[in-house]
Amino acid sequence: MAQDDADQKPIRWGWPVFLAMLALFCAFVFIHANPIKATMQAAAIFFELNTNKVPLVVAPVARHPAEVTNVIIPVANGVALRGLVYMPTDVERPPAIVLFHGVHRLGYDEPRLVAFASALARCGYQVLTPELPELRDYRITPATVSQMRTSILYYAQRSNQKVSVLGLSFAGGLALMAVDDATVQQHVKAVLSVGGHASFTRVADYYMTGTATGADGKTFTQPPHDYGPLILAYNHMGDYVPAADVAPLTAVLKAHLYENPQGQALLESKLTPRQATEWKMLEGANRPEELALAEASAKKHSGEMDAVSPEGHIADVHVPVYLLHGAGDSVIPPTELGYLEHDLPPHTVHAALVSRLISHVSFGEQHPTPADYWHGLRFLSHFLEAASA
Repeated sequence: MAQDDADQKPIRWGWPVFLAMLALFCAFVFIHANPIKATMQAAAIFFELNTNKVPLVVAPVARHPAEVTNVIIPVANGVALRGLVYMPTDVERPPAIVLFHGVHRLGYDEPRLVAFASALARCGYQVLTPELPELRDYRITPATVSQMRTSILYYAQRSNQKVSVLGLSFAGGLALMAVDDATVQQHVKAVLSVGGHASFTRVADYYMTGTATGADGKTFTQPPHDYGPLILAYNHMGDYVPAADVAPLTAVLKAHLYENPQGQALLESKLTPRQATEWKMLEGANRPEELALAEASAKKHSGEMDAVSPEGHIADVHVPVYLLHGAGDSVIPPTELGYLEHDLPPHTVHAALVSRLISHVSFGEQHPTPADYWHGLRFLSHFLEAASA
């Protein structure tokens, strides 16, 4: 009997320990299995961007300490670009992502971009955020596409691996154009466009009419954000006012776009009566007289707009593409996603989603449903899985 008790003791005490170790092992495998890990990372990123908190259930994949360093990106025959690298310090050779900011005065310091890059780094990704001078100055030009290609090649070499590319707003469409290059594409795993455009001309038309028609014939009707028409005026002020008034009114509009009310007030005080009237017309975006000038300007510069439109320039993209657009986007209408999907080669688009999770590139403004969160979670997890492959 004593012998039997002795034989059973290790079994009686050993099974709980064994089962606990088995549970820990299974949890480790569960967390590190690529699809499941990517889903947990996506959930952590969603929670962090929405609430600034990460629930305990997904916290294990979002606890990597990260550091941010400044880098200089060499540009052949041009001015070098500045950039920031978000690097998890406890991950060996983390997957690399190049994240491009949209049209905003803060460039790579824009808070939503910083939050996104930081969340990705805490989930174990290294992230480069280059500064794109033209987009920072509210200008959309072919030079940005070239700078994007340079940034992608730079970071592929620096990280010694293929990179994934993520573009926000107009940078989403331009990023697809950047990848439509054989030299660049061989260094790219996947591309994610968030709120990107297919045709700048069609987006400009939306600014003037408030209505956009999709590739499927369905219409999107919503008053456009004032920001859109103002960008058109800022880029071609000479089409709106006499030559003598271009410089002072461009300066006022720049202060307005750069959210500098004190500077704007000072510049406004120096306007002539005629210039003050012209400024009221421009500032009241969507007024009939302003819209008529915008329409004439868009026709005049249609060739320039086509040069920065993915439509007709992405036929040679052959890496996985992920397209995400806000259902209520009033800067770039969600109908543009369908045109991108149609213009890309067959089987290139691995996931496409129009969602109430985001408005333009911001979370939490469209009253999403649980189903919206579920579809958004699956979408982002698919991209992260591709970025980790």
